[in-house]
This record gives sequence, C-alpha cells and structure tokens, in this order.
Amino acid sequence: MIDRPTDPSVSILVPTLDEIDHIDDILRAAESQSYDRGRLEVIVADGGSTDGTRAAVDRYESNIEVRLVDNPERHQSAGLNVAAEFAEGDVLVRWDAHADYPSDYVERVVDALLATGADLVGGRWDPVGLTRVGDWVAGAMQSRIGVGNARFAIDSVAGQVDSVMCGALWRDTFGELGGFDTTMRPAGEDADLSFRLRKRGGVVWFDPAINAVYHPRSSVAGVIRQYSGYGDAKAHMLTRHGVFPSLRPLAPVGLVAAFVGSAAVPSARRWLPQLVLAYVGAVLGISIARVPGSIARRLGAGFAAMTMHVSYGVGFWLATPKRIVNRLRTR
Repeated sequence: MIDRPTDPSVSILVPTLDEIDHIDDILRAAESQSYDRGRLEVIVADGGSTDGTRAAVDRYESNIEVRLVDNPERHQSAGLNVAAEFAEGDVLVRWDAHADYPSDYVERVVDALLATGADLVGGRWDPVGLTRVGDWVAGAMQSRIGVGNARFAIDSVAGQVDSVMCGALWRDTFGELGGFDTTMRPAGEDADLSFRLRKRGGVVWFDPAINAVYHPRSSVAGVIRQYSGYGDAKAHMLTRHGVFPSLRPLAPVGLVAAFVGSAAVPSARRWLPQLVLAYVGAVLGISIARVPGSIARRLGAGFAAMTMHVSYGVGFWLATPKRIVNRLRTR
C-alpha cells in the first residue's frame, strides 16, 4: 500500500473558456474552503477566453494561490491536463465552472480519499436551473428518467461506482493513468478516466457527503449540444475500449436506433407512430409521477428528458462511423 500524507496539499483544477459569469463565484468558493489555505491552490487553465475571464482571474485578490495557465487546445480534457502539469498538490480536485461548492467540499473530498483508500472519489450533484429550460433539465436530472442509474444525481448511499462527476484523486495516480484522454471531446473525459482506473483494479468511490450544486444548460440548443457530445464520447469509448463503461448509454442509443430502424424498414414503418407515442407517453407519465414541483415543471422536465435522450442517441450514431475510421487510422 502506498503511504499517503494525512494532511495532503490540494490543487483545484478549473478549465475555463468564456466563463466571465461564473469565474468570480468559483474563486470565491475556493477562497472560502475550510481546508488549510496554506495547503490549497487553484489552477485555472483557460482556453483563450475573449469575454474577460482571464482579466478577472488576473485581478482577483485572494489569500490562496491562484494561477492562470494557457490551454492552447481549448477543450476541457486538454485544459485539465495542462492544469495538472502545473499543480503542486498531492491531491487533484476537478471543479466545473457551472457549479456552486460548499465551504467544506475540499475537506470532505480529502476525508473520503483517506478514509476509504479509494483511488478516485466524487459526490452528489444537485441540479438547480437558472432559467426555465435549465429548471426543466434539473427536474429531469432529479429522476431516473433523466439520468438512469447515475448515482451522482440520485443516490444517498456511499459505495463503489463506475464513474463520478468531477472527481478527486491523488496526483501520482493521475500521472500513472496518463491524465485525461485529450481525444475525448467535447465531453466524456470523466467516464473514460474512471473506466481506465477500474480496468487496472482501482476503486472509484461515491460519497453523498461530498455535494455541490450543478447548473444545467440554460437553453434548448445548449442541452442538445451537451448531450450529443455525451453520445459522441460514448461512441469514442466503445470504439477505443470495445465496451461501454456502463449500461446506461444503451437506452438512448437503442431508442434512436429503434426510431430510425422503424422509419427505414417498410414493413415496420407503420409501427413508428405508435412507437413514438408510446415513448412520449411513458416519459411524460414518469415525469409527472416522479419529478418534484408543479405540473408545468413536470411536463417541462419530460420534454427536457426526451431532448436529452434523443440528442445523446443521435450524437452516438453520428459519431460512430467517424470514431471507427479514426480508430483504424491509428492502429
């Protein structure tokens, strides 16, 4: 067993690209952490923001060390790797700019790493929308209709999981894994890192005592882009590793395949309207029954869930041929 420090230093890694509306809140949250500030630093890896994000980091006055580094490749996985290269902490904690973190977040992350002996830990993310669409997406994420069996969104029991969102791990473990896969773009680097860690015998641990507030995308277009990116990422993982990291992707992938297959096969085409109606009815029915809030919010969450499902499935199928070709070229 590796001898770990009982009071590790911590580096918070924050990839940014045009996050002027969020960066001050992130830095204030880091500054308010209950963890020993002398053992805490923030590395902001910026992908070339043009909205004032970089200037906001430069002028921020803090009693913890905040460093701004360049991410020339612009996307998240590359930015996280760049930030990790500059990090000096024993523990790397990934933060998302679209989230709110309580003052004990880092303390709880370190406690979980030390108490469980896990290699990667993460916690529960409570979705809170900032717009009407964002609130609908948050409603969908509060039910299995939106996130399946993803424990980071719905569970309250600690234990081993297949992946965590924005996790924390020891810096030497991150180095042994080779960091995040920079070909995972625009999303999916968390799931890929967890998969590679588990494949070599590592433990990914979920602890609901570690919690943060996540702000979903605020527009329909943003949701479509985000979830089609998730589908693309799963196509990449399938062609790269030969398996899905979990069974969750099968639902949206199978759904879109069923719709397209029914439309394409003449003998099955007459069943397409019934299939679509059955799907819409099931999603809306579950949303009305399970999503908290008003009827309008429950219906909105149902439509948000359908947008998430279809975008994910379409993103997967559109990306699969490209990912297969890219995989063959690199062999």
